[in-house]
Amino acid sequence: MQEDKDIVRQTTGPFALERQLVDAVDRVIAAAESPNTRRAYAAQLKKFEAWCERLGVAVLPAPPAMVATYLVDLAETGAHPTGSQKRRKVATVALALSAIADAHRRRGDEFNTRAPELRTALKGIRRAYAQPVAQAAALMPKMIRAILYELEDTPIDRRDGALIALLFAGALRRSEISRLDYAEVGTGDGYLALTSEAVEIVLLRSKARTEPVTVKIPRADNPLLVAALEHWIAIAGIGTGEALFRSIKKGGHIRGRLADGGVCLALKARIASYLRGCGWPREAAEAEAKKYSGHSGRVGMYTAASEAGVPIEAVAALARHKSLNVAQKYARHADQLRRAPSRNPTIAI
Repeated sequence: MQEDKDIVRQTTGPFALERQLVDAVDRVIAAAESPNTRRAYAAQLKKFEAWCERLGVAVLPAPPAMVATYLVDLAETGAHPTGSQKRRKVATVALALSAIADAHRRRGDEFNTRAPELRTALKGIRRAYAQPVAQAAALMPKMIRAILYELEDTPIDRRDGALIALLFAGALRRSEISRLDYAEVGTGDGYLALTSEAVEIVLLRSKARTEPVTVKIPRADNPLLVAALEHWIAIAGIGTGEALFRSIKKGGHIRGRLADGGVCLALKARIASYLRGCGWPREAAEAEAKKYSGHSGRVGMYTAASEAGVPIEAVAALARHKSLNVAQKYARHADQLRRAPSRNPTIAI
């Protein structure tokens, strides 16, 4: 067989691969990370590259001591040349380290994230710049029901109703719900099907999971969710294999797939509208709506389930959390209030 037709040939060193297979391997490895993760890594690496360029040092490979210096600068000044930017959160610093480590791995360079310089720097950053983690406001059933009851028969109202109800009922992430197709997979990362027994969601890919997972929501017990989905699918004329949630322009014109960022914008706008209808002043309603995010459905499901005494294992299974430690973070606030010793009248002050 001709050399340029060989797929893999053994040499005295590593395997020699033709370009087509190398590209295929790169695509498969890249698929192990979500698009959001890749974008976040790229943004952090770009900032690190700019910092290195200002100092006149090579970007990769980077000595741990230099990376530790960068992380401290990132935490203190945002790694901005004037030092005038606001400090970065500890989570952002950790993300930057992950991005730099990932860039080394992709080049085949060794990089020890447990190096003493890095461990010391991160410990100091956590102590010096620790801030409370701002959890998204919980999207609760009472509000969802009220929103669904007041919707008009317009594309944007029907879309928002289905979107908000499904975010909560499926404990979905914004990246998951935005990539759903209808009835069968098309160009997305999963699909939603309405069966005689359930609202069935099949996620082919999602955060922290590379294997498909199925979420089933009992149809008979969630009539408002089913009605919201059916109304939206009908008014939008969504066909099999097409994107489930769409962007909507002025005049009610239904366009292509709704981006994950659009999920947050739609949620905030709908909640602000609902609060104004409840008598809130516009500025107060918009400020309150900003507390909600694409994670509000998951937070709401954990909160509502905890308040109702539903075992956390059942909610973690719905939300696709492998670790109960992660699941408990979501439910902790509601659980603390529900189980607080000071609720006992013999203890309460």
